Amino acid sequence: MFPDIAVDKSISEYTRQRLESALQAAWDTLDEKLFNKLGVSMSSRIEACIAAEGWHTKY
Repeated sequence: MFPDIAVDKSISEYTRQRLESALQAAWDTLDEKLFNKLGVSMSSRIEACIAAEGWHTKY
């Protein structure tokens, strides 16, 4: 997503700041409707996890 972020310990603070900016930019692109949808479906997700005893679910 951000290939210009270099992995170079000599610029670790710069890299950290760029990574933080990239993460914030990615977070800002998420639609609030997604979080609402996930919140509404949470009870069925939890029930599926319990029924599957912690194994794979359709989610």
